[in-house]
Amino acid sequence: ILGTGHLVNFSNVGVCISSTRVLQIGAALHARLRLLREGTLEVSAHVVWARQKPNTTLYGLAFDAVEKLQD
Repeated sequence: ILGTGHLVNFSNVGVCISSTRVLQIGAALHARLRLLREGTLEVSAHVVWARQKPNTTLYGLAFDAVEKLQD
């Protein structure tokens, strides 16, 4: 685990996360998301935007690939 983030919102094309880790626009990420209805997803995504907040940064990630894992 290189870092953690908190899921802010989720859609079919990407997610918004909050994190104290610094991510660059265009950076590629691999993550596991645990969602109540969808179960556990393994995703590869890239950072498309960032918004600085007082104690964290919000990041918009666009999915490149999504795989549902067995729960």
